[in-house]
Parts: sequence; structure tokens; C-alpha cells
Amino acid sequence: MRKEELLPLIQADRPRQQILEIINFRPSDRNIEGELYLVTAKIRTINVSLDGVDNRTGIVEDLPYPLGPSKAIHDAEMEVKLKNFKLDFDKIKKSKND
Repeated sequence: MRKEELLPLIQADRPRQQILEIINFRPSDRNIEGELYLVTAKIRTINVSLDGVDNRTGIVEDLPYPLGPSKAIHDAEMEVKLKNFKLDFDKIKKSKND
């Protein structure tokens, strides 16, 4: 696969990100089933602050393609962390009420 072929695929895989250019990509070495490439890309980001809206272009390394497999792992990890946080919060709340 060439960079020019990968660009529309990763743009379709990540529709909320403005991926402008593929700089480099390599086969994924993260042992995540279904993840094919780690991509270095030029991306436009939009920052909103009290001063206004600012468009910036930057380089992001190791974007997984396709996103699905690593997103599923990340979502599962976040669910466990949230559950643990809730348990810890309930313990603190209970100890303060005793």
C-alpha cells in the first residue's frame, strides 16, 4: 500500500479528524488483532478558547489504522477505570458518613 492509497482510508476511518497528509506509516507492532498500520500524519486541529478559535496544523505519530480494534481496547480499559473510581468514591463517601 502507498501513502496516497492509505490517506482516503484513514480519513474515512476517522471522519471527525482533519487528516491532511500521510507522512509515514509502518506495520503495527502492538499485537492488537485487526490493527494493520501505525501512521504518522499531518492533522489540522481546532482549538477553542476565550480568545477565539485557532486552527493549527501539527504532526501526530502512531495513529492506529484501522481505529476500531484499539478503540475497543481503550473503551474497555476506561470502563474498568470508571468502575474502580466509582467504587473508591463510594468507599470514601461511606467512611465520611460513619
